[in-house]
Amino acid sequence: MNTQNFINLRTHTNYSLAEGMLTSNYIADFCVNDMQPACAITDTSNLFGSFEFSEKLFSLGVQPIIGMQVNVYDKYFDSKHFELVLLAKSEEGYKNLVVIANEINSNINLNIYKKINIDFLIEHRRGLIFLSGGYQNGYIGNPIFLGEKKISFDRAKNIKSFLAHDFYIELQRSNIKETNLAENELLSLSLELEIPIVATNDSFFKDKNHFEAFEMLSLIEKSKTISSKKQSSFTNENYFKTKNEMIALFEDLPEAIQNTSIIAQKCSFCLKPKELSLPKFVSSE
Repeated sequence: MNTQNFINLRTHTNYSLAEGMLTSNYIADFCVNDMQPACAITDTSNLFGSFEFSEKLFSLGVQPIIGMQVNVYDKYFDSKHFELVLLAKSEEGYKNLVVIANEINSNINLNIYKKINIDFLIEHRRGLIFLSGGYQNGYIGNPIFLGEKKISFDRAKNIKSFLAHDFYIELQRSNIKETNLAENELLSLSLELEIPIVATNDSFFKDKNHFEAFEMLSLIEKSKTISSKKQSSFTNENYFKTKNEMIALFEDLPEAIQNTSIIAQKCSFCLKPKELSLPKFVSSE
């Protein structure tokens, strides 16, 4: 009998605009049926769905973890941006997520891709856990694809110097050939810098049958044509997987699965409904 547990830490709901196709109701029911004790919401650049997500999961006895995927830039690679995932450990962490989300969305120019400087994230890091992002688009993983291993090393070393044990190197396994090479490099980096690894699957849709619809949604969001599909960094593996699927996928790296539960245990904050608070007025009568 397998006693391991797996927690989904990369989940995009339908509030991840023009990206996610998962509803909070579906996620909550899925977690109950699959006996996943917790789940994280990581919509891109916003927290719009966090309250609905928290309320629904909490009502069914599943621990909600509030997070956000952000597009980050720094001194390397002019005009390029890379993903990081932030998870709230505490109320302080959630408040910092709100500050970061407000900063990202403060620019009303819709023609500018929403992104944020790594220094701003570091400044507002308290109460947060950082995940390194995926292979092709990740803040740590992408430079490896570009043959810039030193940049990945320097970025990881910088984040670890501020977050210590609250920074994790993500490992994702899909049917993209280049990920095998990237994983080996990330494992080497993890060992050298003593940064723990964690297994994730960037989830956007219910199952493989929904991949084509997701692709169309993604192309519309990016104003691209169907012929651009071959350039996509997503595959039909970006569906909401069961814990057994993920445990089997990382059978050779059980610590990557175990760390999903450790991260969930670190996250004690939950959004809860409050009574309506209105100002009191003294009647002139």
